[in-house]
Amino acid sequence: MPTDNNALPQLLELKLRVKACEEEEGQKEVRADLRIYCSEIDGPDDCVISVRLNRATLDLNLIGLDTVANSRLGEPVRNQKLVAKQTNTIRTTVDGKVAAHAGVDLAKLNPASLKLSADASAEAKVTSLQTSKQEIAEYTVKARGGDTWEVREPPTKGQGSEHPSLDGTYLLDDTLCRASPQRGANMMSVGLLAYAKQRDLKLELIKGHLWHTFMSAGQEKLFKILVAKSLGQMGSKYAGIVKLSHSEIDVED
Repeated sequence: MPTDNNALPQLLELKLRVKACEEEEGQKEVRADLRIYCSEIDGPDDCVISVRLNRATLDLNLIGLDTVANSRLGEPVRNQKLVAKQTNTIRTTVDGKVAAHAGVDLAKLNPASLKLSADASAEAKVTSLQTSKQEIAEYTVKARGGDTWEVREPPTKGQGSEHPSLDGTYLLDDTLCRASPQRGANMMSVGLLAYAKQRDLKLELIKGHLWHTFMSAGQEKLFKILVAKSLGQMGSKYAGIVKLSHSEIDVED
C-alpha cells in the first residue's frame, strides 16, 4: 500500500500508485494524481494567509528499478527537421497601349511567351515568398532531467507573459513513466516528492495583523521563509525548497 504524506492537502494533494503494465510484461506503470489549488491557511494571532503556487516540481526516486526509455509523460521532443515552404509568384506589368493597339487580353497573358512590338513594352517581375510554420506545444506537466517533472501553466498572451497560478487537477491516474526491474535487485520501491521553490510561492496576508506591520523588507522576507517552512520544509537548514508532499510505495514482483 502506498504511503501518501500531504503536508497541506488543501494546497497540494499527491497520490501515487504502481500497476503492472499490460502491454509490456515485467514493466511497471508509475501513476499519479495531482491536485493543486489556491488556498488559505491559518496563521498565528488569528491571521489568514493566502497561498498560491506558480510552479511545482515532481521528483521521482526509483530503487531497484530503471525508467523505461521513451515512456515519460510530457516529453518535449523537438523536431529534428523543420520544413519551410517557398512560393514563387510572377507578377507581370504591361504598358497600357499593348491592349489598346494589339487587343491583348491581360488576364491570359503568359510572361514566358510575351513578345514585344515596336510600340509595346512589357516587364515581368518575379517575387519569391518564403514562409515557414512550426507548431509549439505547451505542457502543464513537462518532463525535465533527472526523472523530474515541472508543473506550470502556460504564460498568458500579451505584455508581460506571466504564468497564472496553479489551480486545478493536473494528473488524474496518469502514467508518469514506465519502469523495469534491475537485474538482481533485492527490493524495489517508488518514491515521488512534490516541492516548490520559495520564489514560486505567492503569499499574502488577507486577515489579521501579524506583528502589526513589517518593519523592514528583511523582516517580510523572514516571514515568508517561516511560512514556507510551516508548509512542510523539514530539517534545521532551510534551502529555499518547500516540501509539500511525499509518497512512497514498495513494489512487488
